[in-house]
Amino acid sequence: MYIIFFVLELVLIHYLILNASKYLLVDIPNKRSSHSTPKPKGAGIAIFLTSYLYFLIVKNDFFMEYFFFFVSSAIVFAIGLYDDIKNIAPKFKFLAIWIAVILLFFTTDLKLLSLGIWFNHNLTLPTILALMLNLFVISGYTNALNLVDGLDGLAGSISLIIFATFLYLGIRFEDIFVINISLSFVVFIVAFLLFNWYPSKIFMGDSGSLLLGFVISIVAIKLTKHISITTVLFLAGLPVIDTMIVMIRRIKNGLSPFSADKSHSHHILQK
Repeated sequence: MYIIFFVLELVLIHYLILNASKYLLVDIPNKRSSHSTPKPKGAGIAIFLTSYLYFLIVKNDFFMEYFFFFVSSAIVFAIGLYDDIKNIAPKFKFLAIWIAVILLFFTTDLKLLSLGIWFNHNLTLPTILALMLNLFVISGYTNALNLVDGLDGLAGSISLIIFATFLYLGIRFEDIFVINISLSFVVFIVAFLLFNWYPSKIFMGDSGSLLLGFVISIVAIKLTKHISITTVLFLAGLPVIDTMIVMIRRIKNGLSPFSADKSHSHHILQK
């Protein structure tokens, strides 16, 4: 069945490329851009719709079991899409992500409740601290992957490698949630990369990067039931490490850690 939705995504992306200006989904170059001419964006729409439809139609029982995960993902996707069209302030994106995290925290088991086992002690957190930890981890990672999306194929390739690794671990530990989510995103990211590999025809936009970052963080949290938090961080930590280094560098230079520049590792490597 994946092949049907794979083709559907290809069709949707092609449609978005042809009609980007109609829907105000055009990325205008600025001093931070790696492209020099306006380019369509918003391929995250195709990734979201095909994955959503796949689970709704083919895996309906799974969709209903993890209904609030899909609702939360839709909230993050929606704020990303709105940002693609209107270019909103970061605080509104964080607010939407926090709403999604709070919804997940109180309706599902997809949450961090401890810092793992250290020196033979399970560091379980009180509810309020656990909620704050989830808000910090998930919103931080979601934003980190968004910031990494600066070159053709980069965020998609990083996400593909992470999801492929998660898929292996899901199979190894027989975790149905990890298997289903990871496999679907491996398939749908490959379809996107066919259009995003250099020279790209379309960008995923915030609708895609925020969605991927959010989903990766949730699957990573689910995996902490099988492997240590430290191991999960090693597997999915590249965007986090890059973001931390950039923020530290900006602070040392007397700038806001949230200011925009071209000091990410991919910018440096490109130079």
